[in-house]
Amino acid sequence: MQANRFFKLGIASLLVAAAWPASAGLVTTLPTNLLNANARLDFSEDAVGALDLAGVTRTALGTATAIGTTGASFNLPVTSATTELSLIPFSLTSLAGTSNGAALELNRGAGKDLIIANAALDFKNKKLNADVYVNGVKSS
Repeated sequence: MQANRFFKLGIASLLVAAAWPASAGLVTTLPTNLLNANARLDFSEDAVGALDLAGVTRTALGTATAIGTTGASFNLPVTSATTELSLIPFSLTSLAGTSNGAALELNRGAGKDLIIANAALDFKNKKLNADVYVNGVKSS
C-alpha cells in the first residue's frame, strides 16, 4: 500500500517537473539563523570624502559591524533571504533579504544624529530601504 503511494507521488512529481518551464525558477524566502549570511554596505570614495569633510562619523550599531577603520564599509547580517533556484542552467541567486537588528549611525555632533536600521535589501537592483531615525525619532 505504501509503495503504491510513493509511486503515485513520484508520478505526480514527474508531471509537475515536466509541466514546469525550464527557464522558470523557484523563488523562496529562507530564514538565515543557521547560516553565515551577510550583506556588505560600501560608501563610495566620494561619499566618504564628503562625509569626512562635513565631520560626519559612521558607526555600526546593533548586529552591524565595521569592516576596517575608515568608516567606508559595513557588514549587515542577513536575517532572511529570498532566493531563486533555476534548474536549467542550475543556479541559486540571491534576490533580496532583510537585515533586522543591524544599524548604522551617521553623527555630526550632539543633536545631529541619523540612524539607518532594519534594512530591506534588494540585491538584484543594488538598493537598500531602511527605517530612518533622526535624533532618535523614526522618520518616514
